Amino acid sequence: MVADLMRRHPATWDVRDVGTWVDHIGLGQYRKKFMHHSMDGRLLLQITDSLLKVRVLLLLRLVCIAARFAQCRLFAARRCHRAD
Repeated sequence: MVADLMRRHPATWDVRDVGTWVDHIGLGQYRKKFMHHSMDGRLLLQITDSLLKVRVLLLLRLVCIAARFAQCRLFAARRCHRAD
């Protein structure tokens, strides 16, 4: 099935084909996300390195913010514990 898919131009792929390709390249954990966003071959070809970099940087910022919140909660919990 993947061999047949790889013979076709990605612009002709439908959402299921993209899902198959995502599995094939070892990123099956994202298959549902691609399908949820109706990612077909034409949309897939529009993803650029720049877009991916922006998304990765945004994700990293969110991870940093979440880590800071966790530190604040831990600090607050320790202060409350000491007050008891």
